[in-house]
Amino acid sequence: MTTSLSNTYGKSYNYSSGTASSFNGPNDNNWGIDTVAFYFPVDIADCDHTSDIWQFDGPRNRQKVETEGGSLAANLICGHANVHINLYMSSSICRVELNAARVLYPKSEKLLHPGALSRVIELIIDQLTGVVSPIFDTATESGELIRDPKWEVQITFTRLDVTRDFFISDPSIVRLGLAHIKSKNQKSHKVTTSPNDGWSIESGTKYEGKDIFYDKKAELRQLKVAVSSDTPGAIYRFESVLKKTRLSKSGMKNLSEVTDERVWAAIQSRWEKTGWHAPLPSSTGFLEAVSHLTQTRMDGLIGYLHRRAAGQEDSIPPHYRREKDKLALSCGLTPGLPVELLGKATRYLDLESGRIKQLPIIPPI
Repeated sequence: MTTSLSNTYGKSYNYSSGTASSFNGPNDNNWGIDTVAFYFPVDIADCDHTSDIWQFDGPRNRQKVETEGGSLAANLICGHANVHINLYMSSSICRVELNAARVLYPKSEKLLHPGALSRVIELIIDQLTGVVSPIFDTATESGELIRDPKWEVQITFTRLDVTRDFFISDPSIVRLGLAHIKSKNQKSHKVTTSPNDGWSIESGTKYEGKDIFYDKKAELRQLKVAVSSDTPGAIYRFESVLKKTRLSKSGMKNLSEVTDERVWAAIQSRWEKTGWHAPLPSSTGFLEAVSHLTQTRMDGLIGYLHRRAAGQEDSIPPHYRREKDKLALSCGLTPGLPVELLGKATRYLDLESGRIKQLPIIPPI
C-alpha cells in the first residue's frame, strides 16, 4: 500500500538559483540534482510508532547494531515522487530516499535545480509532522512548531546524484568513442545495449558511487513518457552518484552546503575523471593525425596506442603513460580506442554546453 500525504501548508513555490549573480556555470536548466538519500536526528520517544503510514518493519538495517533496535518503514507519495522512509530506533534517526525532481515534476527529463532542494526536503519533513519528530523542531505551549533556523545543518546526505543532460546530433560516434574509455580508479566498466532501454555506459565502485552516461530518451519511451519533439538531438544523461568519499570531497555532506557552485563543480570533477571528455573518433585517418611527428616518436606512439587498446595500461610505467597520453591527445587521438578507429579527431562532448563541439586547435608538441 502507498500512502499519499498532502502539502501541509497548501502552498505552491517558485524556485530560483539564489546565486545567479556569482555563478559561472551553464545558464540552462538541463543540469541539477536527481536522487537523494539523507537522514536527520529525531526524538524517537516522541515519534508515533503506531501510525498508519508504517507499512512494515524496515528490511534495510542502517548498521548491524540496528538489528536489535529494529526499524519501521513507509512508502509515501509527495508530489509525483515515491518517498522511502526508514525510522531507526537505536540510532534515533529518520532516513529518507527519493528522486527529488519528481516532487515538483512528473516523470520526465526535468531535473531539480540545487536552489530548490532545501524547500523540497522541508516539504517532506513538514508532511511527516505528527509522525516523526525531528530534534530541530520544538513545540510551544500553544502547540505551534518552531523550527531551528539552522535545521539544514542537521540534514546529512548519504547519497547525492548530480546530473547533466546532453543533446547529441550524432549518437553513434559518441557511443563508439565512450565505450572504449576506462575511467580513473574505476572498479567496474559496463556497456549495455538494448533495443528497448537504449545504450548506456557505467563505471564506478560498489560503495563510493558510480558514473553513468545513458540514452534518456529511450528510457522515457520505455516508460511511455512523452518527450518533446523539438529537442535538438537525442537526449543523453550524465549521472554521477556521490556516496562516502566522493560525497565528502564534493563538500556537500549536509543540506546547508548545497550550492549551485558545488553541484556544478562535482559534475565537472566526475566528468573529468570518467575521461568521457576525450576527443571522439573520426574517419579522417590515423596517419594524418601523426604525420607531423618524427618517425621515432610516431613509432613509439603507435606501439603505445596498440598496448592501450589491448588493455595493457597497468603494465606501462605511470610516467611513460602520462607522457604518451599527452602526446596522443595533442594529436587528437584517444588512448584506449582500437587503433583502427583512431583518426584525426575534430569533436568532443562539451560539458558546459551539453553538446558536441569542435576541438580547439592545439599546437603539436
